[in-house]
Amino acid sequence: MKRVTWDLLVPAIEKSQSLSDLVALADEESKLAGRIVAQEGPVFTIVTRDRTVTATVSGKLAYASRAGTDVAPAVGDWVLLAGDNSWQVEVVWPRQTVFERKEAGLRTRAQVLCSNLDVAVIVTTAPPVVAVGDDPIAEQSLRDFSVRRVERFIATLDAAVRPIVVLNKADLVTDVTRVERSVEAELPGATVIALSALRGDGTDRLKKELLPGETAVLVGSSGSGKSTLIGRLTGEPILTNAVRAFDGRGMHTTTTRIMYALDNGALIVDTPGVREVQLWTTDGDDDERLNRTFPEIALRGAECRFRDCTHGVEPGCAVREAVRR
Repeated sequence: MKRVTWDLLVPAIEKSQSLSDLVALADEESKLAGRIVAQEGPVFTIVTRDRTVTATVSGKLAYASRAGTDVAPAVGDWVLLAGDNSWQVEVVWPRQTVFERKEAGLRTRAQVLCSNLDVAVIVTTAPPVVAVGDDPIAEQSLRDFSVRRVERFIATLDAAVRPIVVLNKADLVTDVTRVERSVEAELPGATVIALSALRGDGTDRLKKELLPGETAVLVGSSGSGKSTLIGRLTGEPILTNAVRAFDGRGMHTTTTRIMYALDNGALIVDTPGVREVQLWTTDGDDDERLNRTFPEIALRGAECRFRDCTHGVEPGCAVREAVRR
C-alpha cells in the first residue's frame, strides 16, 4: 500500500500561500509543520517534511477547543507541532473545507470527520429495484440504499466539495445502467457510479474521478463496503469483520480515520461507518447548502407568506402545503 509522504503534500503547499506561511513559521520557530493522516482516539499520526510522527493535543489547544474558542484537530488538518521526542499539536491551521455532522445522540456539537477535502465519495448500496433474479438475499444486501440519506450527506458538504455517489454491490443488480440513471435523476449535480468493490467492476471509473493532489473522504453506513472499496483503490485489503446476516450491517468495521495514497497521487480518507446523519452548519450557510441539495424546497419556500419561514408551524407555508398535496 502506498503511504502518504511529504512529496505527495508538496503540490498543495505550492498552490497555497497560507500553507507556505505555515511551513515558513515552523522553520522560523524550530517546530514542525505537517498534515494529520490518521487518528486513533487521542493519538494523531502526522506527516512532516523530515519524518512521520505521532502526537497528542497540547493542553492549551485542548482547553481552547472545549471552550469553543479553537478547533480540535481532525484528519486532513494542517498543523504546527512542538516538542522533541514527544510531539504535541499546538496550532490547527485555518481549514479550507470541512466535512462535519452533528454528533450522534442528543448533544448539539459538531463532529468533524475530515478537513481540507476536495471530494466526498458517498458509498451506499445500489437500490434493490432490479435485484438479481428477485433473490431475497440480494435484496437484503441492498437494503442500505436511501436517497434521502444520500441527500443529507450532500447537504453537509461545503460548496467547494465535489460529491460522488458510489452505488456499491452493483453485481447484485441486473441492469446497472438503469440503476445509475434512476439515482442520477434523484441527485442532480452529483456524479453517480455503480460498481462492485468485491469484484472490482467499475472501480477504474471511480479512480479517474480522483485527481492527483486532491483529497477525498469516503463516507457511508456500516456494511456498505467502504473498506472493501478502499482496498480496491489502494491495492491492499483493509481488514474488517463480517456483516451481520440479519440486518446487513458491519459488526466491527473501521473505527479509526486514516488517509491513504493512491497510485496517481490522490489522497483518500476512510472514516467509520455513519449510522446517523444530521445536518450541521456553523458558518451561517444553512440556506445555501439546503437550497443546493433540495432545490424543490427552495422553489416552494419562495412562495411562503413569511420570508423567514422555517416550514414548521407558520401560517401560509407553501412547503407544508405542497407536502399535504
